Amino acid sequence: MTQDQSSTENPEAAASAGDTEIGLGPPATDSAGIASLALSAAAAGPAVTDALSGFLHEQQELARRQRIVADRQSALLEHRIERAGLEKKHLEAQNQHLHLQQLHDRLRIVLDIGLAALGVALLTGLIWTIYDAASDRSIVVNAFQVPAALEREGHTGTALASTFLDALGQLRASNRHYGAKRVLVGEIDPQVQVEIPEMHISFSEFRRLLHEALGSRTQLRGDLAETPDGIALTLRGTELPSRTFSGKPQDLPALITQAAEYVYGQADPVEMAYFLHRAGRLDEAIAFARSRFSTANRAERAALLNVWGNVLIDEDRWDDGLAKYRAAIALEPTYWNPYSNSVTALQGAGREEEALHFGEQWERAAHRGEWRENRSDRNLFAYVDQLRWDLPETIRALRADLDASAGHGSYGEENGPYVAYLYGLQHDPAEAELLLLTSPNVDVDAYSILQSTTARGVLAFDRGDFAAAAQMWDDWHRKLVVQSSQVQSQFIGFDCWLPIVFEMANRHADADTALERTASESLVDCYRMRGDVHDHRGDFAQAQKDYATGVALAPSLPPAYFSWGAALLRHGQYDAAIDKLRLANERGPHWADPLKVWGDVLAKQRHTRQALVKYNAALKYAPNWQQLKDARDALAKQTT
Repeated sequence: MTQDQSSTENPEAAASAGDTEIGLGPPATDSAGIASLALSAAAAGPAVTDALSGFLHEQQELARRQRIVADRQSALLEHRIERAGLEKKHLEAQNQHLHLQQLHDRLRIVLDIGLAALGVALLTGLIWTIYDAASDRSIVVNAFQVPAALEREGHTGTALASTFLDALGQLRASNRHYGAKRVLVGEIDPQVQVEIPEMHISFSEFRRLLHEALGSRTQLRGDLAETPDGIALTLRGTELPSRTFSGKPQDLPALITQAAEYVYGQADPVEMAYFLHRAGRLDEAIAFARSRFSTANRAERAALLNVWGNVLIDEDRWDDGLAKYRAAIALEPTYWNPYSNSVTALQGAGREEEALHFGEQWERAAHRGEWRENRSDRNLFAYVDQLRWDLPETIRALRADLDASAGHGSYGEENGPYVAYLYGLQHDPAEAELLLLTSPNVDVDAYSILQSTTARGVLAFDRGDFAAAAQMWDDWHRKLVVQSSQVQSQFIGFDCWLPIVFEMANRHADADTALERTASESLVDCYRMRGDVHDHRGDFAQAQKDYATGVALAPSLPPAYFSWGAALLRHGQYDAAIDKLRLANERGPHWADPLKVWGDVLAKQRHTRQALVKYNAALKYAPNWQQLKDARDALAKQTT
């Protein structure tokens, strides 16, 4: 009972003892508490005092050990604090090292990519060099051999070779047809020397040796010698039969030209055939094509037949020329030049309906408009599009051809003036005049002079200056009749303009003469313009017969329907006019003129909104036609 009561009466001592036993923490040093426990223990008896003394001893020992642990922990903490700075520096150094490593890795990747790209570039360059050498068909002109006596007169071997190379270059530059041209190389020209280490040869020398070993170069050498009658120039070359050209000393430039033509004809027979044709040497062109045909490959034979056909057409031998085109097509069905030439030849022969159908067959063969169409062939269809009076597409194609040939065109003649003529038909005087001002060689040769005159005549007629137009066309006709058949063949059908131009200029006698002159020409334009003349003179019955004849000649072409519809409008027959204009639009949907006149008819019928629709549709195909814009704007103001 006494012990139980004592424990209950001293709860603080009991709690303190309990805390020590369960190790919740070091005992608190409380002197008053210990003294109180000692007194209580003394009063309780010796046994309690001994127990208390042992307990206190244990507590003191525990406190001592805890102090030792605390001291060690304090020392460890101080040591760790000291090491923290070092560890921080170590981590910073590691981070910097990792950053440098990453930068190094990136630079190495860039270097590897650069080396790989350099390797690919070198490999590509090597492959290209080998390919270029293997496919080399150059004509290499070496210095000529000249006797000392002629050298003293200034005819050195280097000078003669340079003159000969220039003559070859002029022949090459004069041709603008689509075929590949052989490269001309002068061994006498200075070359940049790049020494190849440990080989003691220049890079140009290495390249020359490679081309000679792998390519098919024609090494050309010439000898100039004195003869009893004058001089003789002999040419020899790789796979080139030697030939001598003789004459007087003063004939040396002509001999060099003859020699250049001989070499050019042997090296590039197709190019030479085109040159002879364009130079007007028609008999020589046929003889050359015939002589080279048997030794030519399949593609060259087709091209020679095409040139042969061109020559025959220029001689007005239409059926013979068309036969040559058909033979070329049979040899090379995907060689498009004879297709295009067939279209223009049929048109010039007055077989315009047949020309259109042939053009449509060609379009199907070339997959025009399909996904498998060769886009590079698009420009070849210009004259098929012109038959449909698709002036925007015709102009686009011919302008693209001009841009690809330094403004000349690749059809043999200077094509800029012809495109200007098309701009005149599209009622775009600004573009036409700009092209006439900027095209190269305008008004230089007979063709460009005549073609630029037609363009200016159409522009004057379109702006209503009929006197100036008549003067232009009169001048055109005077210049045409004195030209060769080759030049005249390029302007078949243009004289159909003469009757209406002279009639509108009140030169009625000249109009009658022009009507008689064109009476035998079975061309749609001749009949429709003849109808316009009769209508202007008040003979509408005869005019309608002329229009009907034009329609019968080529029912798939739009111009006769258009002129007939415009005449019916002038006579107030609105419904009949719309019928003809609708037929014209169906056959030439991209021709602005039928749409514009259709709008005029609807405006006369007070169908204002429908007329505006037609005017706006026409503007898509003749965006710079001022008369059309004025009509549209005036009608639009009425609706507001």
